[in-house]
Amino acid sequence: MAIKTKIDKKEETTQVSAFSKEQIISSKRYKDNRDIVKVLLNNNEMYSFEEVDSLINKFYERKGEIVWHLEEEHF
Repeated sequence: MAIKTKIDKKEETTQVSAFSKEQIISSKRYKDNRDIVKVLLNNNEMYSFEEVDSLINKFYERKGEIVWHLEEEHF
């Protein structure tokens, strides 16, 4: 007869901090991108640093596509 044993597994949860648009704009982390953050983020919403970083990266990727497209039209 097999004996069943129950192993307790602790579920690890990671708590991610969220910040308002104003808090992010005033942070040192985004001082070089304040203008971009002001445009990209919505008032009354909370964002994690990961979300803000992702939005900024997508903005720069898109900006690169637009610049490349504009340069292509001039040739």
